Amino acid sequence: MRIGLENGGFDRGDRRYMTEGTFYLGGHPVAKIGIFDRTEDAHAFARSATVYIPRRKSECAMTMDRIETLVNERLREIEEQEREDRWSAWSDC
Repeated sequence: MRIGLENGGFDRGDRRYMTEGTFYLGGHPVAKIGIFDRTEDAHAFARSATVYIPRRKSECAMTMDRIETLVNERLREIEEQEREDRWSAWSDC
């Protein structure tokens, strides 16, 4: 199923992916994705992250699987960068 990148969304397990628009970031076309995790009482979702995923210039929709894959790749990149930043800050002492 394809999801519009301007204002769409879908749930996968305890995670919700919300598309929040397309634009250019540093000259590259991206889509903004809000990531929400189910709260402990399971009655709501709370935002846990916002990521920008690459898209083709004219792309206005993606499959759920592609969005999920790109989001997970971006979250791993962010986590690795944060780990490197922590190590760098620690090693500077």
